Amino acid sequence: DLHCAPYDTLFDKFGQVYALQDTLFNDYVEFCCEDAGLTVDVILQVTDAGGRHNTCRVKVEVQDKTPFNIISCPERVWNLDCTQDIDTAFLGVPIIEDNCAYASLDFEDVGDINMACGQGQVIRSWFVEVNGVVQELESCRQTINVSNQNVLSYYDFDWPNQERTDATCFNYHTDLGDTVRINGVPVTELDLCAQLAYSYKDRVFQNVEGYCLKIIRTWTVIDWCTYDPNNNPDQGIWTDTQIIKVSNADGPELSNCAQDTLIQILGNTCSATVFLEAPTAYDQCFDEYLAPFKIRYELVNTDADTLVSLGLGNLLPIELHKGNYRITWTVESGCGVSSSCSASIAIVDAKAPSPYCKSGITTVLMPPGVGNEEPMVEIWASDFDLNSTDNCSEELIFSFDPNTFIPNMSFSCEELGLQGLDVWVIDEAGNKDFCHTAIMIQANGDICPQDTSNMGMAVGGDILTLQNDKLENVEVSLENMVQYNMDYKMTDQDGHFEFRALRGNEDYRVRAKKDDDHLNGVSTLDLIMIQRHILGVESLDSPYKLMAADINYNQDISAIDLIELRKLILGVYNELPDNDAWRFIDKDQTFVDALNPWPFKENIDVNNLAAPMMENDFIAVKIGDVNGSVQMHNTSNNTIESRAAKSAELSYDILEIRPNAEYLVPFYISNMEEMLGLQLELAFNTEEYEIIGIEAGKLDISDININSSEETLRISWHTTEPVILNNEEAIFYLTVKSDQRLSVGTFTVNNGFLNSEVYDSQYDIYTLDLNEQNLDVNNRLHQNIPNPFSASTEIEFDLAWDMEVTINIVDARGQLVRSYNGWYNKGRNAITVSSNDLNGNGIYYFNLESDAFSATKKMILIE
Repeated sequence: DLHCAPYDTLFDKFGQVYALQDTLFNDYVEFCCEDAGLTVDVILQVTDAGGRHNTCRVKVEVQDKTPFNIISCPERVWNLDCTQDIDTAFLGVPIIEDNCAYASLDFEDVGDINMACGQGQVIRSWFVEVNGVVQELESCRQTINVSNQNVLSYYDFDWPNQERTDATCFNYHTDLGDTVRINGVPVTELDLCAQLAYSYKDRVFQNVEGYCLKIIRTWTVIDWCTYDPNNNPDQGIWTDTQIIKVSNADGPELSNCAQDTLIQILGNTCSATVFLEAPTAYDQCFDEYLAPFKIRYELVNTDADTLVSLGLGNLLPIELHKGNYRITWTVESGCGVSSSCSASIAIVDAKAPSPYCKSGITTVLMPPGVGNEEPMVEIWASDFDLNSTDNCSEELIFSFDPNTFIPNMSFSCEELGLQGLDVWVIDEAGNKDFCHTAIMIQANGDICPQDTSNMGMAVGGDILTLQNDKLENVEVSLENMVQYNMDYKMTDQDGHFEFRALRGNEDYRVRAKKDDDHLNGVSTLDLIMIQRHILGVESLDSPYKLMAADINYNQDISAIDLIELRKLILGVYNELPDNDAWRFIDKDQTFVDALNPWPFKENIDVNNLAAPMMENDFIAVKIGDVNGSVQMHNTSNNTIESRAAKSAELSYDILEIRPNAEYLVPFYISNMEEMLGLQLELAFNTEEYEIIGIEAGKLDISDININSSEETLRISWHTTEPVILNNEEAIFYLTVKSDQRLSVGTFTVNNGFLNSEVYDSQYDIYTLDLNEQNLDVNNRLHQNIPNPFSASTEIEFDLAWDMEVTINIVDARGQLVRSYNGWYNKGRNAITVSSNDLNGNGIYYFNLESDAFSATKKMILIE
């Protein structure tokens, strides 16, 4: 008997569900609501007549065929205000009943309601689910209409005061605090069925009606729910006008104004670079930061009460001399009221002078006389000054004491000998520094009491060059290191000196000095040898040559020595500024390092003289003469003469010169294959010709290699590696200005101040002669005329016979610009080159090629 009693539910391994209520079988099976929608297993038992039975399992699907019943539907059409809710609690739900199962309700809204604006329509459809089957309740479908039933108008708004007047300036954009309200609440904070926003637009007038500013402010409120500028421009928008008047007595606010500034001068100039940024200026009335160019400044030197600079904005880097200054920035507001701020600038000298003292002074006591009862000498601190300098002060103070002004000191017999001194150099600002020096106090004769016994000794010696040439007229000094007196002798024609009647058993010091005829033995060949030594090409092989090459006497050989020696050769210097013409070295000195002979011994000490000493010999080194070419007045230098047995020839082009025009005159050299250096003195008539400068040709020469004096031009040039020469290539060009034609005799070679000569790679010397006979030769390319040129120029060339000639013009990069070719007759020929055929301003080279010869020259186009 199967019935609706509870039954157990079991799961087999296939996951199938079946039901066994009991073991009683009946002729039928009953199903109830709990079985609806399920598939139920039923066991069927079959019994035969003998009482035997068997069973089988059958699946039964249970279905509920009775439909649900709609009891009632909610209101089907609703017209709501935007403030009302549209949930089901207010709008209702359908009521449903079913015979067996539970009916589940749900709904779906289709449509759009702008909740911010409170406008729109929704169609609400209801659905019922019974036994897993969903079905729409079409008869219960609802239509929900939402609208804003409270329309705003202009009068609903609380507008800002239509007119307000303020006595002080302010940021009228942000400081007023005005806004549009409804019932005291800003429109942007209202809970309305609207999307309200507001803005304002200002028209600003300056200095009207007695006010600094008059602002006509138009307020606008828009409801974006109803405002449509294209289709409905008059709805949902409201405006109102407000007038704001501002009077102001305050200028702009200034901030970040420069502070008072103290700048110390620590460099070699008497000035300092000052840069100050302009202050920040804010104009409240116009709510703007004023641009720096609206801020003007005035810089005044308060020491002299003079205006230094006026400008706008920042004080750009300016060089200010030592002193006191004041800078004032001034700026006006849009209402014409100004504000200003100032800062002081103090430029003070904080650099001490650079003291330079003479290495020592030797002075002699003066005999007793008026004002002094004993031998005495007065020395001033300024006597030791060797051109001390200061960055600011032209007048310097010299004192023997840094704190107490002691400008001079007196010495007597008690201070005979060497006295060490500090000389202080003080500038106008009180900055000070010192240099240490010494003074040798000596007494002549018997001015100071002394022992005259034992006076039979002698000291002597010889002064010779490295070539054993005797050097006469050298001043030799003998200093008594005990009595501190001095004696002087001059060497005779044999280079000998001798001091007699000396006190025995005392110490002496011998020195030699000769400082004349600085250029003797000095030539450009010495420059060549010194430069090759500096570059390591060929070292000077003697300590004495190294001493001769130390032109500025700083115990080193550098490019500075080359510069100083070239100035001597060119005549810029009459004598070397930092060295004597000769140096004298103790002949017995030995050198630990022959390639670094410094410091060398320039005095001979004789200690405890007990017998005549006559071998105090010096080796004389001529400064600048590293090749040993110095000429003695009492001897001849055959070695140098033999090396100068060769000669070279110098020539130049004769040009037709137009009045007041500048021309490049080429110079050539022949009878030489290579060159390491050249020195030349050209004479010319300065009333007819003016030398403007020199241009490089085959030689890399420039204005540093020349010195022009009255009616002479001196040239000194050298290089490290030899230059290969070509008779047809100009070695250099002189830029000449004149209204005279160049002719034979325009230039002459001198051998006065310096010898005109050239040198090859073997250091052979060639005398230099001007070969005027070869100035006009066959097969020759002449310099273009005029040169430089602007419109056109003419190139002339001489041919020994009729021949084909090609003239190529190339630019400074070597690119071909123009070519001329033709058959030309014997004699003088010419072609004209137009500036239109070239590529603009610059240097060009024209090259003549033929079967007989070739040559190249330079020309310059200046448009």
